Amino acid sequence: MRIPHSALLAALIWDVIHLRSSDHSLLCLRLMLFPVKRRKVEEISLLHPASVSLPFHLPQIHGVGQSGKKTDAFFMGESMNGEAEAEAAESLGMELTASPMKSSMCSRSTPAEEVGTFIVTVEKERRARAATEPTLSSEVQIAVEGSAALPPAASQRETHEVEVENTARTLEEVEFYIGRNQSLQSENARLREELEKERAEKTVAVETRRILEAERLQRESDVTQSTARMLEMIQACTGQNQALGVTNARLREARILEGRLQTESEIRQKMEAVQGLVDSLIAAQRLLIQDYQALKSEISEKNEEHATLLYDINVLETEKTCLEYQVDYLTKSLAERTARISERFDTYLRRSQASEAENARLREELDNERAKRAFDRTRALEARLRRESEIAQSIEAALSQLNKGLPGS
Repeated sequence: MRIPHSALLAALIWDVIHLRSSDHSLLCLRLMLFPVKRRKVEEISLLHPASVSLPFHLPQIHGVGQSGKKTDAFFMGESMNGEAEAEAAESLGMELTASPMKSSMCSRSTPAEEVGTFIVTVEKERRARAATEPTLSSEVQIAVEGSAALPPAASQRETHEVEVENTARTLEEVEFYIGRNQSLQSENARLREELEKERAEKTVAVETRRILEAERLQRESDVTQSTARMLEMIQACTGQNQALGVTNARLREARILEGRLQTESEIRQKMEAVQGLVDSLIAAQRLLIQDYQALKSEISEKNEEHATLLYDINVLETEKTCLEYQVDYLTKSLAERTARISERFDTYLRRSQASEAENARLREELDNERAKRAFDRTRALEARLRRESEIAQSIEAALSQLNKGLPGS
């Protein structure tokens, strides 16, 4: 049966916080789970249980002082009886109870007095069971002595802090183990599921393998039978193919001969057509050569005319330079004779301007005429060159067609 997490935590907290437990075994369990910290005490000998001291703030009882030294009037070892304990309890002003849990929750006793009463009760029970049960461990007695020797406020605070720390540590360990148990259970469930899946997969794989093996054997038997039938058919077809091969060889030879004859006749016809085309191309080429020579002679004549025009232009430029020199000379002479022949100079100047205008007009007309003639000649030459290039391209196209039409090209 699985214990709920919340119930387990509540039980642990109840056992840790409530210190008034009547069972001595629960006290031992608490002290083993939550060892007292921050207090170093000397180990108490098991042979001298009377060395357990009371809190220092309690009044001295039968020679027991605040120093906690052992006396012969309180806790005298094995010889102490119940009457001495009752007197000690009466001197403390407390009531001996069999269990601290049975006392009223609203009692006015202080925590230190409750601790003292608890110590007396525990010591009485220990001596009563000394003959049959083992004594308390030194760790339990050290924890009890340390708790009794502390001041009330400090003891309560220290005890509370230690209990809180031990409770937190125990809760962490419990949560860790609970989480670990849950993870292990989930892991076991997952592993069981995986095992079931693997078993199912293996069963399916074995069944599939058996079915595939049966199908493979069936296919092999079918293939063997079909192979035997195919071998018989192949042998029959081989005989037929041999007979057909002889017939096909004869037909192939006849077709080859017919193809050769037809090819030779076609080649002969193509050669005749090509020969006629070559003759026509040769005649056209001769005509083109004659036209080319005529154009070449005409171009040479035009070049001579162009050279003549350039010479005339140079002569005109020279004349222009001479005229300009003469004009400069006359200008200088007129400038020197300005005072004497102003009227003659004006007349001559008007004539000179008229002659210059006339010369300029004549030069412009001459230049325009020469440029027009040169432009006409150049345009005619370009037209002839264009015609010659077209003729040459047509000749090249005809030659390429002739080369393509020839056999073996």
